[in-house]
Amino acid sequence: GCAVGLIMHGRNVAIDGVKYEYSEILGGYVASAKSTDITGALVLSEVDGKPVLALADEAFKGCYALKKIELPSSLIRVGKSAFDGCTSLKYTEVDGALYLGNAKNPYLLLASYVDAEDRHALLLSDGLKIIAPRALSASEHLATVNFPESLKIISDEAFLDAPSLN
Repeated sequence: GCAVGLIMHGRNVAIDGVKYEYSEILGGYVASAKSTDITGALVLSEVDGKPVLALADEAFKGCYALKKIELPSSLIRVGKSAFDGCTSLKYTEVDGALYLGNAKNPYLLLASYVDAEDRHALLLSDGLKIIAPRALSASEHLATVNFPESLKIISDEAFLDAPSLN
């Protein structure tokens, strides 16, 4: 997980038959799925009265059948490869930007970006709070990104191998 050395104790929680592990870190919890054969996921906003602050590294990696995920607004970190292999996941897409979030804010997290030869500028949606690791990586044609005021966190390697971005 992403909280090595800070984990105090964990909680296993099942919601609609889906098992999650919530590991306590200083001030809150880090979430991850306990199995990969899931079609939907709801990440709680708090556990034991403390906020869920992060998704662990590889939190949903290999969840090939995962179609829908609900993320809490309390998130401030998304671990590397959190959604690797989630090939069935349905995103909210705006101009090639692929967002995940919740009913209140579908633009909470920029998870990925679909590069296009004719798209050189990207205006990120209002409500965006976090840009995930490698979300804009390998964006060969993207030269300009406009950030909304709501943006709080740009994850490590968010722009890895994006040669046209200044």
